[in-house]
Amino acid sequence: MISASTSTFADPGRESQQVFRAAMRALAQPCKPVELMARVSPPDGLTSGAAALLLTLADFETSVWLDAVTTVRPEISGYLKFHTGTRMVKDPDQANFALITLAGRMPKLYDFAQGVPEYPDRSTTLIVETTAFNHSDWACKGPGIAGTRTFGVAGVPSDFINFWEHNRLGFPLGVDILFVCGHQIAGLPRTTRLTEA
Repeated sequence: MISASTSTFADPGRESQQVFRAAMRALAQPCKPVELMARVSPPDGLTSGAAALLLTLADFETSVWLDAVTTVRPEISGYLKFHTGTRMVKDPDQANFALITLAGRMPKLYDFAQGVPEYPDRSTTLIVETTAFNHSDWACKGPGIAGTRTFGVAGVPSDFINFWEHNRLGFPLGVDILFVCGHQIAGLPRTTRLTEA
């Protein structure tokens, strides 16, 4: 059941376009925070920023995997299914999008769909919530970055860089990540190389 206290976009056409452009800009300019102007009121356990991304990117042709924190909250899956028509899946490698509400409990990246050589876009895009961005942990290089950009995400597993490098070396296969902090997002496409800053 959808609670009266929750809401989606006030102006769906305009706001979903704004969120989509912000997501594309975040992936085109990796590790550079982008502001989400749209505001929604999702159920407890789902942040406004992550909800705005899923309301924009998910639809009846896509599937979403929810982490253990959100799986136990049926109001979250109900909210997403009602407003987008998306399907919920239990296996991460079957998902177009994955919601991870605790960056420190992120599953291994290879657990998600990697795409196939003919269709590398059939991989999972991870939406990972974090409590803070910083600009000191990682040295980021790759397409969309002039030289080196420093960036970091609070709470990711200590071995994240190693798993990310494995993901990057599988190009054109691999996952992409959209980190969410409050009303900001930062993209980490599979083409970006991370090293300790």
